[in-house]
Amino acid sequence: MKRLLLVLCACAALAGCSANRSYGSWLDTYGLPPRGGAAVDPAQAAALRAEIARLEAEGEAVRVKLAGEPDRVRRIAYLRELREIHDRVQPLREALLFGPQRFWPFPAAPGA
Repeated sequence: MKRLLLVLCACAALAGCSANRSYGSWLDTYGLPPRGGAAVDPAQAAALRAEIARLEAEGEAVRVKLAGEPDRVRRIAYLRELREIHDRVQPLREALLFGPQRFWPFPAAPGA
């Protein structure tokens, strides 16, 4: 019983050692890009938007083929193709939103 009381007191003491943020204040900044990121110039932004639109149109064409395909093997191939298109679109969207600097802790995907 004394050990349990000691453990509970230690946990209560350590709970007060958290960051200087009030309860729930971390939600105010969750998902926001870091400040000070370089903005994308308008010409590059237009080129990124055009490439994103082209890839999305390509993806939509694959979705149309996928919807009418009865062969399971071919459907899986279409799904792989859709995934590859998504993998090409995502870095472009990140570059458009956050600028040319990469803020994520993980390295870029191979071929990116």
